[in-house]
Amino acid sequence: MLDKMFDEDIYDDGRSNHTEELLAKGQYESDPEQILNGFKVFQKKYVYKGVVFQLVLVALAIASQVLAIISDTTGDIMMPVVLIIVCVFLGVNLALRPFNTMKNLRKGIQYLTGTIYEAEIYNDKIKIITVYDAPLENGETVDTEKLAESDKKGLEAVEEARIDNTDDEEEYDGPPATIIHLDSHLAEIIETDELYIVYVKKVNIFVIPKNAFKPYEVQAVNEKLSNIMGVRFKGLEC
Repeated sequence: MLDKMFDEDIYDDGRSNHTEELLAKGQYESDPEQILNGFKVFQKKYVYKGVVFQLVLVALAIASQVLAIISDTTGDIMMPVVLIIVCVFLGVNLALRPFNTMKNLRKGIQYLTGTIYEAEIYNDKIKIITVYDAPLENGETVDTEKLAESDKKGLEAVEEARIDNTDDEEEYDGPPATIIHLDSHLAEIIETDELYIVYVKKVNIFVIPKNAFKPYEVQAVNEKLSNIMGVRFKGLEC
């Protein structure tokens, strides 16, 4: 949502049988507003439809309890009333969840301001390197490795998505980096006029500004990855 970094290395484990091609490479400074804009796009594509579906189910549950009260002949309506109250409470929470998530995200990403990343987009993967950790108010820097260790979730999804997360100094001894393998069915990219939103399902979201790359690089990324990823490379539907 979010530029969450993992300490990772590059290694060849025989997963790719094609020639690796660098399509674009550039640096960019983390901008909380860009991250929020990217997360809004993510919510539009993936979250709101699910929330609407859940709210419909809640509405149906409420309707069924209302019918139960209307058709009741015993006068015992306590249980349907309790269930209606529970459903209303659940519905309100579901409706507010996307907005609360955005609010919490806005508070949580301020520490990323000024952090500089380098993104390399290949025909089979995306590599995001932490070039510079911006200092905090007390002069310290964000420890991206510790952040990653404290926030990692969905380890099975990480493995399935094949995000490298090993430590082998003989292979790679560079700054903290994330490698997202685009041949995984869990990896998707949303393209807007200004951003690439890379979504690894159940794991993480990465927002990369397109102005980090030259125009011909952006064109190469769009043409190549749309052909390779198919429907997993999506344009923003306005």
